[in-house]
Amino acid sequence: MGNLFFVSHKKKFMFLSVSKNACSSLKSILYRVEYGHEFVPGRSGNRGVHHFWNYSPYRGRGTKIDRGNKSMLSRYPDYLRFVVYRDPVDRFMSLYHNKVLWPPHPHFYYTEMRLEGLALDPFLDVVEEALQIRNPLYIDEHMRPQARCCTREDVDYIVPIKSLTDFLRDKLDVAYMPQRNQHQGVKIVPTQTQVERIRALYREDYDIVPNYPE
Repeated sequence: MGNLFFVSHKKKFMFLSVSKNACSSLKSILYRVEYGHEFVPGRSGNRGVHHFWNYSPYRGRGTKIDRGNKSMLSRYPDYLRFVVYRDPVDRFMSLYHNKVLWPPHPHFYYTEMRLEGLALDPFLDVVEEALQIRNPLYIDEHMRPQARCCTREDVDYIVPIKSLTDFLRDKLDVAYMPQRNQHQGVKIVPTQTQVERIRALYREDYDIVPNYPE
């Protein structure tokens, strides 16, 4: 799956969706902003908010723009653009809990690769191999380093996830909503050795410098 901007025409903003960086919450917020009420899974045949918007710029609802489509992006020069940044270890462990240990629903990649239920160290081996792939679009979007999802030139603001509520209120006059897509099982705490390994695998993400708050 590519990295897409999801566009709000009512509030004139667009966010670059990065998996495990509040994208479920942001898509739900976008629904509320554009339609005037909360998204309810299952209503009108919608399985979930990701399926509602779809994963393609050409299918599903709303305006979605691939980050590489400069021509399409130029149509909205006055729309504020932002992306959410998350601590790489925190993001990785969210991936591990949500897709490997306690998936709320099967994900085809993790099912076909037989990754569900895998212990943390073997899963780190899988990720280490996957990150050797040069083309980021061939890396599962949940594993994909944030640095390969966007550049500083793509957006006006890189927002730390802990500051997202303030950013939405101050810059967009939009209220945040409770976090979605949380895992329901026992939380695994990585050892210091595992933490250091995650940091090494995602070292490029530590070069990202958020610019909110200014």
